[in-house]
Amino acid sequence: DKLWKVEATVPCHLTLSVHRALNNCGIAHNYIEGVGSHSIFNIYCPTQKESTKAKEIMDKYDAKYFVSESKTLY
Repeated sequence: DKLWKVEATVPCHLTLSVHRALNNCGIAHNYIEGVGSHSIFNIYCPTQKESTKAKEIMDKYDAKYFVSESKTLY
């Protein structure tokens, strides 16, 4: 698998909900609150299963996001 990074913007009022949803799935992430009216999430997915789940969470909360390939994992 490869390490995928998902960068997302989420309205501030949904920040804790998204954070909890990612934590409940064991998906590594961090976020910055209060960038205008949004929070910025950086999500790290070492498997396709995790990246699929992260995208499902982002879709559920109508987040704007993009995915980039970071590196090959050994």
